[in-house]
Amino acid sequence: MNKSRAIWLFLVALSAFAEACVNHGSEKPAPTVAASPTRISVAEINAYIRTGRAETKMAGDLLNKWDADTNAATSLENLKQIEIDESTILDQAVQHHNKSAELMNIVQSAHPTSCVESASIMTKMAIEDLAVEIEKRDLLIQSDISTAAGVAQFRRAFAPLSAKEHAIVDKKNAYMESAAYKNACGPND
Repeated sequence: MNKSRAIWLFLVALSAFAEACVNHGSEKPAPTVAASPTRISVAEINAYIRTGRAETKMAGDLLNKWDADTNAATSLENLKQIEIDESTILDQAVQHHNKSAELMNIVQSAHPTSCVESASIMTKMAIEDLAVEIEKRDLLIQSDISTAAGVAQFRRAFAPLSAKEHAIVDKKNAYMESAAYKNACGPND
């Protein structure tokens, strides 16, 4: 089971999150939009971004460990035991990523630029990918894989989750090829 797709989402979200405030070192107040009542200072935006990047990095580090450990499995039974023993790693990664997403939402409401919007889109795709990863983990943990019939039932239930994961990757790839993504972060973001 390859978890590297979740990792790329975190890394892309981290990059977009970092780009969201590249030029916010000035002391100008953050731009506001009439529809958005949230107003926070540039310093606060930068603090949210730094904290969000740290949370994303922690999540990425945990996912790297999860990926390495689960990729080392030599059988489905071995993988199930690893996922049982280390399921908290994935849960912790989700918590860190959700904290990063909360901070991104605050930044987006206070500073709604195309760059911040792009980072938010990537963050949402990462959350979707992690949700599928958790579903896959829980399915394996709950499945009886001690018999051929149990393995067959597991594989039938796993197929739609795999398809869902591939759809997220396809959506990510399509977005990253779009003009909206390529033009999102400019020199004034």
